[in-house]
Amino acid sequence: GAKIAQYSAYKLNRRDIQALEETQPDILLFTGGTDGGEESYGLNNARVLAESKLDCAIIYAGNRDIQDEVQEILGHKDLT
Repeated sequence: GAKIAQYSAYKLNRRDIQALEETQPDILLFTGGTDGGEESYGLNNARVLAESKLDCAIIYAGNRDIQDEVQEILGHKDLT
């Protein structure tokens, strides 16, 4: 089973990332946006996650219109 340890909304900031890094999650579920909808939050959050020290699997379940860009941004992370 899984346990939700933290959640964030809108744009991730350094404080959000520090809290995530401290919890050392096994999996991060990255969601947000609707297909065909707002894109900037998802792309911003992908960039912030890419720069983080997180070393966990990231599952992307957000706006499919930016899926390829998110995959490119997070390409060096374990992205599913």
